[in-house]
Amino acid sequence: MSVVPYEEPSTSVLGRCLSPQELISFNKGILFEVLSASSVATATVTYSGAGDEGQVNEVCTEPCIDLSVQISMLHERAAYQAERGWITHQEFKAMSIEDALTAFAEHVIGQNHSGYEINDGGHGELVMDCQGGRAWLDHHDCYVETEQTVTEL
Repeated sequence: MSVVPYEEPSTSVLGRCLSPQELISFNKGILFEVLSASSVATATVTYSGAGDEGQVNEVCTEPCIDLSVQISMLHERAAYQAERGWITHQEFKAMSIEDALTAFAEHVIGQNHSGYEINDGGHGELVMDCQGGRAWLDHHDCYVETEQTVTEL
């Protein structure tokens, strides 16, 4: 099974920084194109975090493909400049399919469940249904619940 690397589009998308939702939509399109061309039915990224640490645990596709193949994704980086504040720059970056799925998942999680790794944490999975053209984030927040009972003696 061969993977068709994504080629950068000739659109003027780099003429301005995309909003977080536009960036998610743009990169989702790239991933769907690459994964569908590789006959991938689903791609799943699982993650978890607690105690101020969070990470992607696993990236897998069904059927399995070579996740080391390089593709181009629109990547965002931010830098702080004392005179201008935070500056965001978006550019295409070559990365493996695994790294692209990881970066995409981390961006989606950050937009929807920022701080999921704090305290008791959270976990979940990003699922991409390549045949149906749908993607969703199934997230679970973890917390300690207490129940108080006062008994007079």
